[in-house]
Amino acid sequence: MSQNTFARSFTISQASGVEVNINLVLSSKPVREAQKLKTLTKYVKQYPSGWKKRLELADLLYSMGKWTEAVEEYKFVIERQPQLIPVKLKLGKILQLMGKEKEAIEVYKSALSKVSNLNFSTPTSSNVTQSNLATQSHIIGLIEVCRHNFQLAVEAFDKATTLEPLNPSHWLALGQVQRAIGNNLDALRAFETILSRYPDDIIALINIYDTLIALGKEQNKVPSHHNFFVQEQKRESESNSLEFIDNIWNKRAKKILNQAITLAPLNYQVLKRQIEYRCRIKLVLGTEGKQTKQLINSFLKLAPNSTSGYQLKAYYYQVRGELEQERKS
Repeated sequence: MSQNTFARSFTISQASGVEVNINLVLSSKPVREAQKLKTLTKYVKQYPSGWKKRLELADLLYSMGKWTEAVEEYKFVIERQPQLIPVKLKLGKILQLMGKEKEAIEVYKSALSKVSNLNFSTPTSSNVTQSNLATQSHIIGLIEVCRHNFQLAVEAFDKATTLEPLNPSHWLALGQVQRAIGNNLDALRAFETILSRYPDDIIALINIYDTLIALGKEQNKVPSHHNFFVQEQKRESESNSLEFIDNIWNKRAKKILNQAITLAPLNYQVLKRQIEYRCRIKLVLGTEGKQTKQLINSFLKLAPNSTSGYQLKAYYYQVRGELEQERKS
């Protein structure tokens, strides 16, 4: 993920009929999309057997949120160029998000077969072989996620990190699955491994922040009679109306968020979390409130049609209204 990003929001209908909001993060603000779409569509009609422009068209449709059309174009490209493993993995992920998990599994299996064949088709160095084996394990993990076999997915991604420890994508996948099944401490270790090797990795910082917030919520749920220190923390936090920041996990989260803000203040994901944090600690009045409102306006410029943007705006006014009501009473 680049440091400054543009986001596009749209809704997809999954195979089950459930509608899902997608926030697609792009590396830059798209320009002249309509013209590009018209030009590429015209070209592929004139040269229907070509695949390179077809791949450009698929990527454009993907970025525009036209995923149904993008899927068909990606399928065409893969039929012509079955060795394009990254394209297969991208198609598999799209199908997975669309709720078409069985189709996604078949695409992932096809990619897995190609990677497996690479180890036998040509002589390679030991490093390349290790990388291919790691990719195999990673794809197996993706398949198990689609099957909802999350423990098997954890084992597959963990094997990938062992085979190729410097590849952050394996650690990221491992951490995200661990978070999905509630293993937040294990998830934190995976994300922090990325950061220890790549200190400016925005994706790692964002995932660490989210995991620390989840751990903070878990600590606040601990029965107070089990832990006197937690009980005293909670009393103090309630008296200050700042329960959000009064435990070790949330304090660490604040440091991570500040680090992310320093690196990428206009990153969509970072900006979203900064606004949420400021609203949680009630920086919605006076000079601080104006700064929070400015951040919301910046967010809406990055993602003008984002559902998240309007939710953040509503959250801001909700907290502001509650504080104003408290002052009156």
